[in-house]
Amino acid sequence: MYACMPGALAALLCCNWTAVPFFNFYCIHSFVFHAVIVIYAICRYRGREIRPEYSGIWKSVAVVYGWAIPMIAVNGKFDTNFMFLNKASEGSPLTVLVDLFGEDMYYVSFAVFVLIVWHIMYGVYSLINRTVFRGGAFEMSV
Repeated sequence: MYACMPGALAALLCCNWTAVPFFNFYCIHSFVFHAVIVIYAICRYRGREIRPEYSGIWKSVAVVYGWAIPMIAVNGKFDTNFMFLNKASEGSPLTVLVDLFGEDMYYVSFAVFVLIVWHIMYGVYSLINRTVFRGGAFEMSV
């Protein structure tokens, strides 16, 4: 689940489907779908049903990188840009990666960028667990 959270949040903040009219099915579906992913992850975390830990980061890496390989082929066949894999959308922070490393290194720089975002995200969760919950996160006393 935390594999999807950064991408869904990035899709909401830097969406590239706004070229179509707002009341278009594609636009409404994209906003709702990505918002549901983010809200679901936050609710599960807030409800103390899940506890993200660094020991589980490899699962997120395996899931997202496992999705990325077939999505590159799908994007190429249908001329789409799912998961921001084929190119950095105009106005998104990913254009900085293209500017710094060039289009030839986009896949590599994007993969490293995703790893950095996950480390930041899991680091925040670890910090919250240590400070707010004092290491005993998600133990509920009745």
